[in-house]
Amino acid sequence: MLGMNGRILRINLTDKSGTIEKLQEDIIKNYLGGAGIAMRMFYEEVPPEVQPFDPENKLIFMIGPLTGLLPSTTRHAIVGKSPLTNILGESYSGGYWGYELRKAGLDGIIIEGKADQPVFIWINNGKIEIKDAADIWELDAMETQAKLQEKLGDTKIRVVCIGQAGINLVKYACIMNERDAAGRCGLGAVMGSKNLKAIAVRGTSNPKELIADKERFKELVQQATKAISENVFTTSIFGAVGTTGNTEVMAATGDVPHRYWKVGAWPGDKNFKGRLWKKLIAAHEACYFCSVKCKKVCELKDDAGQVLFHGPGPEYETTAGFGPLLLNDDFLTVLRANDLCNRYGLDTISCSETIGFAMECWERGILTEQETDGLRLDWGLKESILQLIEKIALRQGIGNILAEGVKRAASILGRNAESFALTVKGLEIAHHDPRAYHSMSLAYAVGTHGHNDAFTILLSTLARPDLGFPEPIPRHSKDPELNAKAQKVMQDIAEVVNSLTMCHFVEGVIPWEVLLKSLNAIMGLNFTQEELFTVGERIFNLKRMYGVRCGISRKDDMLPNRFTKEPLNDGGSAGKTPDLEGILGAYYQLRGWSAEGIPTDETIRRLDLIVD
Repeated sequence: MLGMNGRILRINLTDKSGTIEKLQEDIIKNYLGGAGIAMRMFYEEVPPEVQPFDPENKLIFMIGPLTGLLPSTTRHAIVGKSPLTNILGESYSGGYWGYELRKAGLDGIIIEGKADQPVFIWINNGKIEIKDAADIWELDAMETQAKLQEKLGDTKIRVVCIGQAGINLVKYACIMNERDAAGRCGLGAVMGSKNLKAIAVRGTSNPKELIADKERFKELVQQATKAISENVFTTSIFGAVGTTGNTEVMAATGDVPHRYWKVGAWPGDKNFKGRLWKKLIAAHEACYFCSVKCKKVCELKDDAGQVLFHGPGPEYETTAGFGPLLLNDDFLTVLRANDLCNRYGLDTISCSETIGFAMECWERGILTEQETDGLRLDWGLKESILQLIEKIALRQGIGNILAEGVKRAASILGRNAESFALTVKGLEIAHHDPRAYHSMSLAYAVGTHGHNDAFTILLSTLARPDLGFPEPIPRHSKDPELNAKAQKVMQDIAEVVNSLTMCHFVEGVIPWEVLLKSLNAIMGLNFTQEELFTVGERIFNLKRMYGVRCGISRKDDMLPNRFTKEPLNDGGSAGKTPDLEGILGAYYQLRGWSAEGIPTDETIRRLDLIVD
């Protein structure tokens, strides 16, 4: 069925029932797969009054038509109502789980209801079981995966699961698979609220049998592989040093946050230089069928040669968050913080942001040793950083407040803490400063999940004539139409990428001509680039329509004052702030939305969207 299995598994945990539903071809044509189909289902099935921890909230796991067939496409999307924002939440992860789900003959899983006791789901090709999880409930995410492989007798089983943060309903708990995290929006807490510990999958079918034109597709795989192997970003940067290798370069532009976004430059940045980071790399790892190998295994030794750390290395977001954001220049602490978050199942972005907020509260005297049980929260105090991660995951002491996320923690603490609680729609933003790249202000202001899939920073780095940008756009452009166009284009592309379940690192690396031909060879269709981007536009507008259902409008498309009214005093973007209000007006007009940020009836009809 158009390159897909055509089968969705629906599990109701309340009555422990499971059914297989057919995926309609018109849904695939209009929404492709992955995030697109998941969001369409969520829109239809979850009314706005449903709360994140209600049994009526749903977790939808989806893969797409490219999953595991083209290089760097083995991702999966997860959609549900976010406990941080109370609107649609979305998160993505790579690794092997998505491809295993495809081999098991499924395109997605809808989880609804709530089990009366801890359970896990076991999918073995066509056999589906809901099994008792009492003996694994308290395990961390890494232990859970190993235990289930042992328990079920197969090391090739792939598992998505939650750690202690999920079972303790930390509002920014994530869902782990292998060492990968679906980090954003707190969907791990939603999984925990359903008493669902894990979903284990094993499949043995051959997804290549679903390809419409197998011979043509073989040629296109070779072209895509060649493009990746010859690209400087995927080889010399992401492949060689991973995303953390960019920290030094990003810091020079003022993009990296320091001291909870108050400082533009910091002497400790020298500790995160790419060449120093490269010395820590012990091995390179990859998701299934990906030659980029951006995931690094790190080893750090002391002067006597004693191994202090050996394990998964952090991505850029984690390094920026547990490093410069907190004025911590100790790489060992960053490595350990990353490992702890992986094991507990914590989003490293929201976790580090919440700790940064707590440190500013300490600096201002809002938090004292009385509230922290004697724990000092001075900037860069590495022991406190690691202890706070544990307290948050286990909801101990001050961690119980910080587990609620920045917005709710500020409300609980009071004393004007809300004035510097840096969230958008309740979600902590990713670690790229909109004062450094003004077009990025829109990514956070109008987005649903606070992340940077619509990564317009790339348009300031390279010309993209294929996307209508014959030359790089200025970082601090005051042209509202240019900034609005850049964000809209990258948002629509991001929705396509997330629905194909392709890695964002190879968007633009695999030429769109090759990508289109590959998609058409798989699906037996004839998409044009314009039609594909229209699918992305449709999906983005559908997300906005759900937000509107929940009361979202222009009043919510805002950034904290720190980003719009408090320019940095130093660094590569000193004195610069984005004109978000001006950009918003141009953006709404370009999107076909009203002055209040609501898609017009004309836009809804043009995109063949659902009408309430």
